[in-house]
Amino acid sequence: MDDLGRVLTRTLELVATSRDPLGSAGDVASAVKELEFQLQRLEGSLALDPSLVRLMFAPTGSLQDISIHNGWGEEFLRLASQVDKFCGDLRAGASGPRRVRAERCSVPPR
Repeated sequence: MDDLGRVLTRTLELVATSRDPLGSAGDVASAVKELEFQLQRLEGSLALDPSLVRLMFAPTGSLQDISIHNGWGEEFLRLASQVDKFCGDLRAGASGPRRVRAERCSVPPR
């Protein structure tokens, strides 16, 4: 995977075929909506806030819960690593939000 669009697309494919995890706040329908929204922003050449994208892929977040419950936890870790690569380090102490433009995060043709 060489761009954020592919990472989001692959994650959407996996989530869309997953079941809701038992005992978790994360639900598949909400995750699908959020991933579709982020992909639409990329397709529309709109800026993304990388901190929001990284939050979706955060450890112990709903996407990780969904992935573990549905048997693709290892792939989730690889996808999350790619998100970190594309969105940069925005941990506490980083200087303000940065925006990722579509030209840096292209979406593969459908």
